[in-house]
Amino acid sequence: MKKSVISMLLVFAVLAFLVSCGGSEETDDSTCGIYGYVTDYDSGELITNALCRLSSGERASTGYDGYFEFRNLSCYESYAVGASKAGYPTYWGSVHLENKMVRFDIQLGAESELSDTSAEVPSADKDIAE
Repeated sequence: MKKSVISMLLVFAVLAFLVSCGGSEETDDSTCGIYGYVTDYDSGELITNALCRLSSGERASTGYDGYFEFRNLSCYESYAVGASKAGYPTYWGSVHLENKMVRFDIQLGAESELSDTSAEVPSADKDIAE
């Protein structure tokens, strides 16, 4: 009888531990992200190896598919998003994160939202001209 009670307590302890660890697969509700594709404004072609950056300092490069992604960003914050590639003017735009992941596609070319050849990164607190 003692052995079965101890076995049951051990089973419950293991189950309680597993249930408490089960939440580790879920993502934290306090983090968000930005993802998207960088394309050529005129042709619509995907741009590989474009440098994407945020006003907060994070950097990412687009892959062969023109895709970029920033994860683990603070929700309910605004970010300036930049993209550059040799032969194109630098692009700067802004995005406000309210959802988990926000899609933000960028077109590089003559009609980019804001072209800036300086190295200064716009502040996320400042509105970016449209």
